[in-house]
Amino acid sequence: MLEQDSPDASGTVQLPFGPPPPSSTSDDKDEKDSEFRDDEDPEFHPPDGGLRAWGVVLGSWCAQFVAFGPSNSFGTLQAYYRTHQLAGLSPSTISWIGSVQIFVLLMGGCFCGRLYDAYGPRWLLLSGSVIYALASFLLSVCKEFYQFLLVQGFLLGIGSALIYIPSIAAISEHFSKRKGLAMGIAITSGGIGGIVFTQMVSHLLDRIGFGWTTRVLAFIFLGLLAVANLTIKSLLPPRKASPISEMFIGLKDPNFLFLTVGGWFFSLGVTPVFFFLPEFALSIGAPSTFALYCTTFLNVGSILGRLVIGFISDRLGRFNSGVIFTFLSGLLPLTMWITCRTTPTLIAFALMWGFVSGGCETLLPSCAGQISTQRLAGSRLGALFGISSSAYLISGPITGAIIARSNASLPAGYVGAAVFCGTTMLISSACVVTSRFTTDKRLFVVV
Repeated sequence: MLEQDSPDASGTVQLPFGPPPPSSTSDDKDEKDSEFRDDEDPEFHPPDGGLRAWGVVLGSWCAQFVAFGPSNSFGTLQAYYRTHQLAGLSPSTISWIGSVQIFVLLMGGCFCGRLYDAYGPRWLLLSGSVIYALASFLLSVCKEFYQFLLVQGFLLGIGSALIYIPSIAAISEHFSKRKGLAMGIAITSGGIGGIVFTQMVSHLLDRIGFGWTTRVLAFIFLGLLAVANLTIKSLLPPRKASPISEMFIGLKDPNFLFLTVGGWFFSLGVTPVFFFLPEFALSIGAPSTFALYCTTFLNVGSILGRLVIGFISDRLGRFNSGVIFTFLSGLLPLTMWITCRTTPTLIAFALMWGFVSGGCETLLPSCAGQISTQRLAGSRLGALFGISSSAYLISGPITGAIIARSNASLPAGYVGAAVFCGTTMLISSACVVTSRFTTDKRLFVVV
């Protein structure tokens, strides 16, 4: 039988995938601090329900749909760009667009958390919505690589970061006992957004062209962002943001250091599948319409994985589950992707790998929260995702360069990408194992 560690020993803090707002401390000696809240106010009790609180969940769902939908389906756009606007460029070059977008979203989230502490959600959401809408409409007229990089990579990334942080932080203020349920509902929108975005793009591109496809999506995004701006509110007054140097103090702890390194290698291995699986589908003879659906299968698996594996981790332990599913995330590319030559096998791989990797995307930050106090949880998670963002930045170009050295028109040309993906995931699993036994050396225990 596995033993359940006591809550006091674990200091569990459940938080979703994405960089949350850093916690802060207050200076009682400064008279100006009266207008700021203490980071752990014992008198504050979240409502844990009610119309306003569930309205925040609705707004958060809409915001994350917009923030993560396009980035979770970039592989679809990359396959289209290669045969249209950016036909003369290599996969490695085109992948910089999606890599920069994810990098800016995650790295920007570290700093947006501090802005949320100081000003609340209103101006972050409003400014992020304006930037995101502007970028979405500008994308419709892009023709050159540098235009796509500036608009889709940087502008959409900045807008996504400004939108994402308030959507997560506000839920934490409105829920306590039901926080897991509320967060679980909200984070499904990223995968659903990837599915919807992929389906709409694949259906509209041939009918109305790239320009009007992106404009239609921009209007849909505007509607969702309007809902987010109207429903996401803060219950608490502003507070002083913690020093930015505090974000990386947790790296002095071996368990958090190994977990962060594991998160970096995991992020390095995620991008090859999401970015290049549609192009791999073309290499095995799949129709172009089917290739566009590959990211849909990945996102379906990811949604199921986040829900099911999250449920399993509450009973088996987050670290124990992290070890298992990061290992499976590395094993599947080295066994199924390398040998895949038919569309049914490709569908099976996409669903299974999306399932295990999607679960890991929620497990790793949950592990970081588990080994952190409430005051340090935000800072540590900011460091985790800030550091991991650099892996997202370089992963796509590295994989593209590996493919470019082979024949991208043949399945064998993607063996290097599969090996790169699987190897980095297995290194991630080894780091999580080390972090797990640094946290608790006992074998049969829920950690």
